[in-house]
Amino acid sequence: MLILAMPMYCYGMSGLMKTFVDRWPQVDEEEPSRHFMKAMRGKQVYLIITGKDDPRKKALPIIQQFNYICRAAGMVFNGYLIGEAVNPGDIEKDKEVINQARALNELLGQKQQSNELTS
Repeated sequence: MLILAMPMYCYGMSGLMKTFVDRWPQVDEEEPSRHFMKAMRGKQVYLIITGKDDPRKKALPIIQQFNYICRAAGMVFNGYLIGEAVNPGDIEKDKEVINQARALNELLGQKQQSNELTS
């Protein structure tokens, strides 16, 4: 499982996240023994985005982009959270996303327990 978090930057993904994602295929080119892309296949991906200026609407193109990125990498895009926040502590004011985060935490905890039982 992979949980990626980033701020929305100029209505797109942050430069740091873009660089991170762009480097994935290059890892295998530079060090084929790592099998990075093979290791990423099948991983479940969740995305957390924060921003201002109606982020739940304006961050949707980022969600679509990650859908494509995951599909191309053979990963499963399982969900996302978008919260309104700019400064540290702002997210605590966004009760909707806090409740969604709690629900996701509970779901992931259940999945982990289920995996432990079947291992």
